[in-house]
Amino acid sequence: MKHDQSILSRIAKYRLIIFFALVLVIGWLPWYTGGSGVLFFSPAISALIVVALFGGKKELIEFARRIFRWRVRPAWYLFALFAGAIISLAAIAVFSLFGVSSLAFPLFQDNQYLLPAIAIVFLLPIGSAMGEEFGFRGYALGDMQRKFGPLIGTTILGLFFGSWIFPEFLAKGTFQAAMGLSFFPFFVLTELGWSFIMTWVYNKTNESAFLAGYITHAISLNFWVAALLTNTTISQLLNGSIPSVNEGLFIVNCGVTLAAALLILIATRGRLGFTS
Repeated sequence: MKHDQSILSRIAKYRLIIFFALVLVIGWLPWYTGGSGVLFFSPAISALIVVALFGGKKELIEFARRIFRWRVRPAWYLFALFAGAIISLAAIAVFSLFGVSSLAFPLFQDNQYLLPAIAIVFLLPIGSAMGEEFGFRGYALGDMQRKFGPLIGTTILGLFFGSWIFPEFLAKGTFQAAMGLSFFPFFVLTELGWSFIMTWVYNKTNESAFLAGYITHAISLNFWVAALLTNTTISQLLNGSIPSVNEGLFIVNCGVTLAAALLILIATRGRLGFTS
């Protein structure tokens, strides 16, 4: 038993590397075994394994608290729920300056009463937000900030956050594959921008991975993109259609997201609310 503990103590300093490796080993299982896509719950499973191995009961309890910490100021809920809408609308406004006089907003043209239900679907475990965020913001972000600081830590995590689902770009019938491989760099940069925004919310809400990660990802990052930036109606979504993104608008939205992240970085002098 002591020998086992000694081995764990020696490799504990590599716990972040082990976490990221596990995310890929577990998450890419469908892809490298002949299937396609990724297992979106891989980050959460990997975090649970790492925290249980190297942190013990105390860290497991704190891990759970970060995941389920929902008691934060209401203003942060408003931000988590609507920041994505503001960024998307700003991107639409910028895009319109390049000659697009109007956009169809198809998700608002039929069965609009179902929009709240569509938003709830993005919050369900079948979506990617819960599985990713309980690992990335629930575990990794805290360690990354303490080890590298908020700026470098978030940059590393954000680039991984955007890149790890690369197999989705090769899988048939996914939102990423519908965009095409040429949009992979813009996808990664968009996720990087949102990572800075989520780190700021995380630090300002006493490390609430529930709000900064899960809610922000599911609604601001996923729902509002589907609602405002796609060419897909609710009826088409209900029939199983994959949302089709306006390519030029997606690129502009990437730029606006990065600009929003830069403003937060400047306003916080690169600290993103981090105080430790």
